[in-house]
Amino acid sequence: MLEFAVVGPLLTLLGLASVQYGLLFNAKNLINHASFMAARAGSTGNARIDTVERAYLRGLIPLYGGGRTLQETTESLAKATADMAGNVQIEMLNPTRESFDDWNDPRLQTLFNTGARRVIPHRHLAHNLNDRAVLEKLGNSRELRNVQGSLVKPSSGQSLEDANIIKLRITHGYEPKVPLVGRVYATFLKWLDVKDNAFETRLIESGRIPVVSHVTLQMQTDPIETTQVSIPGMGNGGTPVDPGDPPVTTAEPPRCQTISCSPMPEPTDPGGGGTGSCKEGTCPVCTGTLPLPDVELDTDVLFNFNQSTLLPEGRAALDRLIQSAKDRTAAGEVFSDVKVIGHTDQIGEAGVNQQLSVTRAKAVSDYLRSHGFPSQTIAHEGRGATEPVVPLSACSPRTGQALIDCLQPNRRVVVQMSGAKT
Repeated sequence: MLEFAVVGPLLTLLGLASVQYGLLFNAKNLINHASFMAARAGSTGNARIDTVERAYLRGLIPLYGGGRTLQETTESLAKATADMAGNVQIEMLNPTRESFDDWNDPRLQTLFNTGARRVIPHRHLAHNLNDRAVLEKLGNSRELRNVQGSLVKPSSGQSLEDANIIKLRITHGYEPKVPLVGRVYATFLKWLDVKDNAFETRLIESGRIPVVSHVTLQMQTDPIETTQVSIPGMGNGGTPVDPGDPPVTTAEPPRCQTISCSPMPEPTDPGGGGTGSCKEGTCPVCTGTLPLPDVELDTDVLFNFNQSTLLPEGRAALDRLIQSAKDRTAAGEVFSDVKVIGHTDQIGEAGVNQQLSVTRAKAVSDYLRSHGFPSQTIAHEGRGATEPVVPLSACSPRTGQALIDCLQPNRRVVVQMSGAKT
């Protein structure tokens, strides 16, 4: 009995850890499949990020129960949509902004009526690749050079064929399902996190495991500019550079005092001053509201840079947040107070940033209120650039678009909520 009392809990934890690893491995396979489906939808849908997001959520249906009937699959899709609200990040790594700088075709902009959004030609690609005169007419007039028979432009370092490749990086916040083991995962992930990615750090702090998928496909339609990352230039000019080892934490590893690494609270005086146990009807009852986890939204998804008008993909993200809140209300939670707080980066004047943060927070709070977010009150405020996640000194000496990209984590809208569980 003594040996079992010592070894039993350890064997139980190892067994639960094995089950959780198996579930995580299966989830990774399904997430990879959903990522491929998202990229395929993007390749046939002009690389539109909203098309990619919808296809990714549909690809997650098997992970959330699947179904043999339309009703069952619809319910699984609703679960995936609610769980992924604020817990997934889809980045368009290619085509890049520089791809559109080099290979934009103004004629297709007019044909597709895309306004300021640029278009990279895909039609007649084989013919275009063999016709240097056609290629030289596309995009900007910067210096051109011929590399191994393919016309490569310097801003992107890409040929037209390279620009017609869609590449996605999808960071999925997986929630552990096995008791005890989730706390162990969270504890050690927090220790290993070097906090060089604000989104992954937020997932880890909320108890989720960041699962990252990369997928690359050939475009089947003309890419239209939406939300691209910036990867400029010709790389290292052909000279390899050792990037060195990835950053690692220097902190001491956590020392778990319990089998599940859960914190052990210090005993406190409950007060009251009386003796004996309470009787029915006289026992104290916990009243008031409890803070709920904050939801952080990337304003680069919600708004164009330096603007406060919600984008279609921003409205879609808020719709997912509203649906998640409604589902939680149906499960017994009551939202009593909601505050929307806008933050900007440090670029520009402080007064302008303050006003921009206020108008962005108001746009989000108005949308939540008008589309049925289940809360009695929804307030808003702006804090400008007073609470940065990335200090300005960390981005020195970057300028222009590189500085904007470096300060991206600072441009955010935080939804603070409080309520109670009924």
